[in-house]
Amino acid sequence: NGHHKEAGKEESKRRSQSLPILGNGPTSIAEDTISLPDVVQPSNADKATKPFNTVDKLNSEMKELVNQESRYSAKLEDAEKRASEAETKVFELRRRLDDVERDASLKECNIERLKAELDAACRECEGIRGRLRTQDAEIDSLRLKSSNQEDELNLKYQNLEVEMLELTEKLKDTRQMANELNVQLVEAKAEAETLRLEKEKLQEERAEEQKIIKEALELALKERSQVEAKWKCDFEQLRTHHSDREEHLMEDCEWKLRSMQKNCKEKLEAVERERKAAIDKAARLEQENRNNMAEAIRLRSFEGEATKLRGLTNDQKETLTVMTRQIDRLRNELEDASNKLEAEIVKAQQLKTRCEYQICEKEREALNRI
Repeated sequence: NGHHKEAGKEESKRRSQSLPILGNGPTSIAEDTISLPDVVQPSNADKATKPFNTVDKLNSEMKELVNQESRYSAKLEDAEKRASEAETKVFELRRRLDDVERDASLKECNIERLKAELDAACRECEGIRGRLRTQDAEIDSLRLKSSNQEDELNLKYQNLEVEMLELTEKLKDTRQMANELNVQLVEAKAEAETLRLEKEKLQEERAEEQKIIKEALELALKERSQVEAKWKCDFEQLRTHHSDREEHLMEDCEWKLRSMQKNCKEKLEAVERERKAAIDKAARLEQENRNNMAEAIRLRSFEGEATKLRGLTNDQKETLTVMTRQIDRLRNELEDASNKLEAEIVKAQQLKTRCEYQICEKEREALNRI
């Protein structure tokens, strides 16, 4: 580009130096034209022979030269005009050439910059492709891991379904057991009521019997005292005559005392058997309550597993939600049944304690009376 600019400057200098020469052209031509008559002047012999012809010829030639000069001047002006126009066009073309060269240099710079950017973009694309390949490998590994986890979750879900079926069966059994316990509680209440009535009846009968025994004892003691008094009175008088009668009366009194003691002992044994039966029944109900509580605790242990499984798929969540609600409902029912059973057991134990206390009191009173 610098070489072209220097060549253009030298060409413009050369043309500018040549233009004044062209401008001085008409003057030189005119001077030459003016000096032409001197050159073509005739000799003295010709002047003598043909003076008029030479002047006419010179005049005609002068006119012709003047015409030629005018034509040359017009052509020179035209040539100068064309030269100035050509020079203007040359300057315009040089200016355009300089603009084109500047644009070309700018475009070359832009091309170099774009090439550098393209190289950087290519390198970045290679890095991105490498990262994409790495990400594809990671995605493949994640898909494999996800498939493995999905298989594990499916297996866990199947196991949970089996466990839920087992739990459902166990809950059915628990419900049935709760129903049976309710029936047993009703029966226990009925039996407790029956035992209470029987106990009251036995207490009444025992009171009557104790009253009768007391009256009989008082009567027997009275009779014995009377008999002893009479016996002592008559013993001295009728020792020899009534020895057989005295022995018979003593044996009769002892037999009555033994029979009364036997009846009291049998009744006390019957009351003791009933007390032991009530105690055994209360212990059995308490053992059943412990079993039910253990079953409830075992069912509560499945609540944690159900909570862990809430992070599964939506279908599994819905299924587990339904199953958890069923478990909660059954657990509440079981807790209610357990609470009722505990209340009934407490009532039975209280009743058993009262019965034992009353029986002990009656036994002590009976023993004291006997």
